[in-house]
Amino acid sequence: MFRPSPLLLLALLPGVLAAQGIPMPGQSAPGPVHHAAPPVRTTAASAHAATPVVTLTLAEYRITGPASIPSGFTAFHAVDIGKEMHHAMLVKLAPGKTVADFAAALKVPGPPPAWATLMGGPQSSATTFIDMTPGNYIWICVIPGADGVPHFAKGMMAPMTVTATRNGAAMPQADIAVTMQDYGWTFSKPVTAGHHILKLATAPGQPHEFVLVRLKPGKSPTEVGAWVHAGFPGVSPIESVDGIAALQTGQTDYADVTFRPGHYAVFCFAPDAKDGKEHIEHGMVTDFTVR
Repeated sequence: MFRPSPLLLLALLPGVLAAQGIPMPGQSAPGPVHHAAPPVRTTAASAHAATPVVTLTLAEYRITGPASIPSGFTAFHAVDIGKEMHHAMLVKLAPGKTVADFAAALKVPGPPPAWATLMGGPQSSATTFIDMTPGNYIWICVIPGADGVPHFAKGMMAPMTVTATRNGAAMPQADIAVTMQDYGWTFSKPVTAGHHILKLATAPGQPHEFVLVRLKPGKSPTEVGAWVHAGFPGVSPIESVDGIAALQTGQTDYADVTFRPGHYAVFCFAPDAKDGKEHIEHGMVTDFTVR
C-alpha cells in the first residue's frame, strides 16, 4: 500500500537478505532456500479463459508463488490469508542485475534505479493482468505492520524468473481506462455496478498506485487514511481492497474488478520524490459512489 523511507530500507536490509538466503554484496551465498509454490493454473480469470492464472498466497510474512513462469499476459491473483493486510508489488530487474544489486541500490536515497522497474501487482485479494517479458523479478510487500516495520523486512519477498517461452494469451479487453498522474486519476468514463477490466497506466512523472477500497457504511476516506497510518488497529473501516501496487511511467496493468453498489475511495500512498511525503498528502485521494 505504501513503502517506507530509503533510510529504513537500508537499516533493515541485512536482515531482509538473510531471511531470503541472499548475500549482501561482498558476502558468499548460503545454501539455497526452497519455498513451496502453487503451480501456474490455466483456468479462466473472469472473461479471459486463455489467460494463465498465477495464484500468489500472502501471509505473515511470506509470498508464495511459482519460481518460474512463461512470458506473455498473465493474471496474478492474490489470496491474503494473513491477519494483516498485504499486497504483492512486482519489481523487474534489468538484464545482468541481481537481487543483491537491487539491495545495494537501496543505499542511495531517491527513486529506484533506472534498471529496477516498478510493475504494479495485486493489492490484497485482487487480480491483476500484466504482460510479462523474459527476465528476473522480485515480489515484495512494502506495507508496514503496527510496529512500523515493512513486511518485506520480515521475509516477505519472493524471486521469480520469466522464461522466453510465450503463453499465447491475448491482451485483456479493458472497458475503463485509468490514467494516474501527479496527483490524481482520470477515468475514461464513470464506474458502474458490475464487472469491469480497468486499464491502468502512469502518465510521465512519478510512480503511483491505485489502492481501491469499498468503504463500510458511514465511513470516509479520511477515516481510512487515519486507520492505515495508525497501523490498521481495531475494526476496519473498509469492506474490501482491490487495485494495483506502485506502477511507473511506461508500464500498464489491468485490474479485474467487480463493483457492487456502494461508496468507494482510491488512494496513493507512494512517497513523493521531491519532499518524501505520501501522495495522499498532496491530495491524491478520491471517492465515488457506485449505484
